[in-house]
Amino acid sequence: MQEQEHQVATMLSETHSYPNCHADIQGKFCYSCGQNQTPPDRLLLNIINEAFEGVFSANSRAARTLFNLLFKPGFLTVECFAGRRARYVQTQYILLTASYFSLFFLGLLVIVAWSVMSL
Repeated sequence: MQEQEHQVATMLSETHSYPNCHADIQGKFCYSCGQNQTPPDRLLLNIINEAFEGVFSANSRAARTLFNLLFKPGFLTVECFAGRRARYVQTQYILLTASYFSLFFLGLLVIVAWSVMSL
């Protein structure tokens, strides 16, 4: 973990600014936009919790992400590769949440179909 943090710190010290808001580097979190610059080492349960928290929290990140995802194809990819990630919900959280909803509704569909067939 410390080796990864050292690699990220070395990479950031070469760029001298955070890619999201171009503020000067003063730590592992940007003081202007709050983007985390350390590589994430987390458990699966933490990722699931953050996915639902990130998508369903009452902020404009979810609305901004969904709008750009639906009406500006490719825009989020360009923003991600440019390093401007703090403004949007992370893509793995969107995928994880969409997968859970799909499985939930598929399960409901199977239950309803089974109950109709058994009548």
